[in-house]
Amino acid sequence: MLIVNLYLDDLIYTGNNEEMFEALKQSMNGRFAMTNLGKMKYFIRVEVTQNNQSIFIKQSKYAGDILTRFRSKNCNMVCSPIIIRRKLMKDETGRY
Repeated sequence: MLIVNLYLDDLIYTGNNEEMFEALKQSMNGRFAMTNLGKMKYFIRVEVTQNNQSIFIKQSKYAGDILTRFRSKNCNMVCSPIIIRRKLMKDETGRY
């Protein structure tokens, strides 16, 4: 499987087949001037941190930019109903 996301002049890809990755890179490099920036760190206002076991995504910079834009950086904070540091697991049964 190969999944490709193209947004304006940025392209990211993922999948489970290294040969497909290489074929995509060679094909794209043959037609366009490209630079490989390595593992994704920031894409469409989403910050990404990766290691061998997991991928973490957050939008704290984007949220801060929005608060600054609307002069709400020092607003009253409230708790979020989200459970922090909870590991998401694939539910094979489809019940959750």
